[in-house]
Amino acid sequence: MNPRLNGVVDVNAARALEDARRADQARAGGEVLGPLHGLPITVKDSIDVAGFHCTAGARGAASRLPDRDAPAVARLRAGGAIIIAKTNLPELSEGFETDNLLFGRTVNAWDPTRSAGGSSGGEAAIVAAGGSAIGLGADTAGSARVPAHFNGVTTLKPTSARVPISGRFPPSRGTASARFQFAPFARRVGDLALALGVLAREDWRDAGSVAMPLGAVDALEVASLRVAFHAGNGMMTPSPATVAAIEAAARALAAAGAEVEEWRPPGLEATLEIMPGIHYGNDGGESLRALHDELGGGAMHPLLTKAIERAAAYRKDAATFDALLADWKSFRHAMLRAMESRDCILCPVTREAAPPHGWSLEGEDPLIALSPVLSWSLTGWPVVVVRAGTDATGLPIGVQLVARPWHEDVALATALAVEHALGPWPDPPLTRSASAG
Repeated sequence: MNPRLNGVVDVNAARALEDARRADQARAGGEVLGPLHGLPITVKDSIDVAGFHCTAGARGAASRLPDRDAPAVARLRAGGAIIIAKTNLPELSEGFETDNLLFGRTVNAWDPTRSAGGSSGGEAAIVAAGGSAIGLGADTAGSARVPAHFNGVTTLKPTSARVPISGRFPPSRGTASARFQFAPFARRVGDLALALGVLAREDWRDAGSVAMPLGAVDALEVASLRVAFHAGNGMMTPSPATVAAIEAAARALAAAGAEVEEWRPPGLEATLEIMPGIHYGNDGGESLRALHDELGGGAMHPLLTKAIERAAAYRKDAATFDALLADWKSFRHAMLRAMESRDCILCPVTREAAPPHGWSLEGEDPLIALSPVLSWSLTGWPVVVVRAGTDATGLPIGVQLVARPWHEDVALATALAVEHALGPWPDPPLTRSASAG
């Protein structure tokens, strides 16, 4: 699959085969290595994996070879997973599409003329094509949720601090650390729950991680939940296919017994006033430019250039940035109060299905189309993306299921109900043609 997608950028076949033989021997001896025993998985190329290069798509880091797994990766290995490859991303993870000067462009698993999304686009594409049973990506401002939606797979952005984030390259800085989370990808929601059970444990290397108990997804009754849904968020106008997917998912949850109402949290529109300044405005892109220079400088991919230009436009002085931090805190309080009588929010991922390559570099500010994911980046709440529809051209449409903090079980259970009612979905065309061949 990869020659058609360019989703995978580094493969350590010898290590993978050695791990597979060890898993076979353990099974033959009656030993189970863990809940992921023998599963081949992939990891985004901004997460340290011993024995694999970790470049973050930067030519200046092409030879970087970590000797230690990130804690999240170590947990997957301890759970029995076999890491087979690293996956593509935009340079330094800065971009809403997946392309860089080191490895080139990743294409959408459903249509090679369409964007795979970013920054975890390589992960979403290879999982969609069946090249990996589970993937590990990351999400700060939709970096996992948007690619999952574009490629028709499922992902989970856990509650902030649920999973340790040490071992990311480049490391999270400033306000990004409060929003960043490693995010598993899969083709089925049940596999996300499986991965989360391995990833979410106490960690003694990451002071920002919190050891909160996980709720059991299979013990949760969807019929006991109160679900609110909206298609329009006051910032963007969703496509007809997006509206249809939201309505189909709402009907599925109602049929499963949930109490469903059409409702949008008041004040959601403040997202586009707060999120860009929080994400970009602290230094106007200077840290990104400095990191690029530290890694050798030279040519810069247009996606990174655009990110720095966007950051410069949102730059704030100290007093204004401090006020913005206060607005962010108020936004989180307001959203939490709005959820007092609700368990879950069903809403779009973006305005429409995967657009053509280059969409984020020209025309309208992409933050408007992406505003649905930005809102829940600000809260740090758990979100599952699951496919709920198809547009007129055959491209997948995903939806977000947002739960209260630490209630990943609610997001997963509602996503399972949507998946059960509306799926299964067909494989991408390139997968079907490869199978036929």
